[in-house]
Amino acid sequence: RVFTWTLVAALVAGCFTCAMSRLSAEPITDNPAGTGTAATAQSQEIADAVARFRDRDFDGAMKLLKDAVKKNPDLPPAAVYMAQLFSQAQIPAGVINSLEQAVVQDPTDPEAYMIMADILVQERRVTAAEMLYQKANTLLASFNKSAKRKEQLQPRVLSGLASVAEARDDWAGAQKNLEGVLKFEPKNVVAMQRLARCLFRQKNAKEALEKLRE
Repeated sequence: RVFTWTLVAALVAGCFTCAMSRLSAEPITDNPAGTGTAATAQSQEIADAVARFRDRDFDGAMKLLKDAVKKNPDLPPAAVYMAQLFSQAQIPAGVINSLEQAVVQDPTDPEAYMIMADILVQERRVTAAEMLYQKANTLLASFNKSAKRKEQLQPRVLSGLASVAEARDDWAGAQKNLEGVLKFEPKNVVAMQRLARCLFRQKNAKEALEKLRE
């Protein structure tokens, strides 16, 4: 298989700073479970997992996160949560190991592939990033664990593919993917600005200005 443990390790190695920056930007203590008694219970499990992690009981933290994820399919894989916790704690080896675990433990979940692809784009390793985005996109097409997560992940992978196209000066390809992003997130200002840039690059200044005014 192309996406084996060895390849994942090779792709992530050397990307410590970018990985930690990417993951630390997303707070883990939000209430992704929603509202109500069940949501409160799951939020408590996540809070308890964070407390275990701070006490360096990493196995205990992983167990609690797995329990929370089992109860709510709208949550990302436990290993993705762990990667974020290790990122916030500035433990690069833990970030790598967690992303590797995410791929092995949840091979049909696209999110770990997407995170690694984001990292590689920042490192300007565009070809490797494209492979991972395409892998994530393929998995996303048949992803049926959570309609909510699928809806959240779709614009992310399209934005990533647009980044690959932008890095290659493929402005038409970037435009197509960014238009896809805006179908899911019509008020995404960053996507609008990127789309306007693509249009300028294709000598379509009038339409670009219209996008910027929206």
